[in-house]
Amino acid sequence: MTTKAENKNSKSWRAAKIVTPQPPPVISAQRKVRIIESESTALEALESDLEQLLASMQTTRSKAAVKAAFKASPERLGRAAVKHARKKARRLPK
Repeated sequence: MTTKAENKNSKSWRAAKIVTPQPPPVISAQRKVRIIESESTALEALESDLEQLLASMQTTRSKAAVKAAFKASPERLGRAAVKHARKKARRLPK
């Protein structure tokens, strides 16, 4: 099916493309095991990072900060956003 833009701007819609299926790459069993193990190791590291992040979010200070953010006025949120943007801009290399 072609679009109006294709009909007006291009004649490529008239050309038929023949797509031939490609065979999947063949890898050895050892290579497959190494790939699975490396993915497993990366997943374990990610899981550990997530657990640390979750633990840091459960502190009394973090909970109070979230509660304050939800209660903040739009003006206060705006000032905080500007403050953060300026702080971040100072850290960027020139």
